[in-house]
Amino acid sequence: MLAQTHQPSFIRIVLIEDNDTTQSLLDRYFSIEDDIVVIGRASRGWDGLEMVRRLHPDLVLTDYNLPDINGNLIASTLQTKMPDVAVVVMSVDSDPRLADQSRRSGARAFVVKDGDPEPILKAIRRYAC
Repeated sequence: MLAQTHQPSFIRIVLIEDNDTTQSLLDRYFSIEDDIVVIGRASRGWDGLEMVRRLHPDLVLTDYNLPDINGNLIASTLQTKMPDVAVVVMSVDSDPRLADQSRRSGARAFVVKDGDPEPILKAIRRYAC
């Protein structure tokens, strides 16, 4: 009988963020986590959606405000076309109405970008399919 080896389980994410500083900061957070790997990065929403189509991540972490489309459109598009891919929307705006709109659009979570990585990491782990 062959011994079973435990394969590490990674949460594969696509990061859609147009701010280089925020993207670098998130990359730094993820680099010290054993269970999260960024498999793709985009700074524009349409490019991010194409990347998601090609790479089939477990989760998309997207900024709400992007140069071409917003995170809610990304969430609703993926809910229709790839419902197995979870979406977490981030914003510097903590308005609860924005969070409600994101959830109604299909996002599993809305997190405020305030410099604390824990809410983002917690949402990724909770909602990754």
